[in-house]
Order: sequence, then C-alpha cells, then structure tokens
Amino acid sequence: MNLEEIKNKLEFDKVISKIRKYSFSELSNDLFSNIPFYTQQYELERELKKVLQVKELIEINSFPDFTGLKDIRDLIEKSKIKGSVILSDKFLWILIFLKISRSVKQVISSVNKNNFDNYYLIAEQSNKLFYDKILERHIEMTIDEEGNVKDTASQNLRRIKSELKSKSDRLRKSLYK
Repeated sequence: MNLEEIKNKLEFDKVISKIRKYSFSELSNDLFSNIPFYTQQYELERELKKVLQVKELIEINSFPDFTGLKDIRDLIEKSKIKGSVILSDKFLWILIFLKISRSVKQVISSVNKNNFDNYYLIAEQSNKLFYDKILERHIEMTIDEEGNVKDTASQNLRRIKSELKSKSDRLRKSLYK
C-alpha cells in the first residue's frame, strides 16, 4: 500500500477539515493545509505529545484567547520595504499578535517551570514566538482602539491638529458673522 492509499484509508483529509473548524486566522488555515503526514513512529508520537500538552493547557483554562488574531505575514514583509506604508488600523493587528504571542509564552513558561516534563515540547515551540513590549507600548501610544492615529502620537501631529482646529474655528466664526 502506498502513502496516498494509507492517507485515504485513514481519512486524513477529513480529519484535517474537522480540525480546520478551530482555525482562528489565515495563518492557521495555511498551517492546517500543510500538516505533514507522519510515517515514522517517533515523529508521530512527538506531535501527538504536543497536541496533548496544548489540550491539557486548554482544559485547565490556562491557554490564552486567540480572538482577533490576524495573519500579519504580509505586514511584516511590507515593513521590510523601504518607503512602504502600513495603514494605522493594521498596526492593531500587529499589536494583537504581539500581545497574544507574549501571553502564550508567559503561560507556557509559567506552567513549564513547575512541570517541565509535562510541557517541554510546547515550551520548545513557544521559544519561536516573538514579542516586544516596547513596540506594544509605542503602538498603544500612537494608535487608538479603532485604528486611528492619536492626536498625541507626535508633537508635530499635535501642533498640526491644533492649527487645523484653530483655523477651522476661525473659518466657522467668519461664516456665521
């Protein structure tokens, strides 16, 4: 029996489509599409242990909420291009991603300290996550909850907005005279 026949007999694609229902983002959808079909017992057992470790964390309510998580890969690539612009509302996507990454790392790190043998595989995975509290803070200081640039984002912007308001007020007064 070849590999494709084995996958069909095990209904691998059906299993993946059922799991895909728990997808939170385009990124996770892509990951589900590329789940490898393990043929080596060691690899399969290792992946199963990872799944069981995450499942256990979810059951004890220690795993963070992924609500609002978006695929930011394109934004990261765009940020590498000199002169490119990322719209302010997309910075909220980055902020949510950073917060969730930090939260996942913290949860896994805290449970792993007490139970290293139980969570070492997902701790290994969580080491790949990136977060930057300074960047989080800068985004929070610059972008409001709706994705708009705050008036207080910079002194120059504050000055320009103040001038705009002042001129707008003068124009209104002159129109009502």
